[in-house]
Amino acid sequence: MKKTWLRFRQEGLRDALREAVYFKRIMVAVAKDLEAGPSLMNPPLRTIIVNGQNYGRYKKYPGIGNVLHHCRRGACALLLFRDMDLLGYQLWTMDKNFADLKKLGLALKDNEAYLFDLFVYPRYRGTAVPKIIATETFNHLVSRGIDKICGFYFKDNFKALWWHKATLKAREIKQVPTSRLFMVE
Repeated sequence: MKKTWLRFRQEGLRDALREAVYFKRIMVAVAKDLEAGPSLMNPPLRTIIVNGQNYGRYKKYPGIGNVLHHCRRGACALLLFRDMDLLGYQLWTMDKNFADLKKLGLALKDNEAYLFDLFVYPRYRGTAVPKIIATETFNHLVSRGIDKICGFYFKDNFKALWWHKATLKAREIKQVPTSRLFMVE
């Protein structure tokens, strides 16, 4: 619900409903081998890693209820800030029982992570912010011994398709149809 509420506040009712109710929508599972790359960070940009141990410190930041929800349950997030302004975030997990993995029929190895919910606030879309978040997330994961990631996008989300194929150069693994009626999948 928090994710739907955030989408409603940021992008409007139409986009929020599109994510809350759909039938036979195609999930495209993707994978990518990781290697460290050059940082794209310049001051005053900074990142914070939020996890199950420290998520309580970040309750004061507006708009990250979805992040805190997942971090309470074992996920991690990289948050990108300019001074005190949150630009966006990326969530990931190494939990082999994560619901998306089961739905996609994917199994994580110990050196793999599942990425989900790359979110960039609308006023920063079309800038370098998504690339910065991805690069810093990848560099962090590589520093932790992760050498492969997987995730998914919906086939009808052309921005996500472009991001995964052209920018990330992730390879498609499989396609899985799915339906959702609010909270029931």
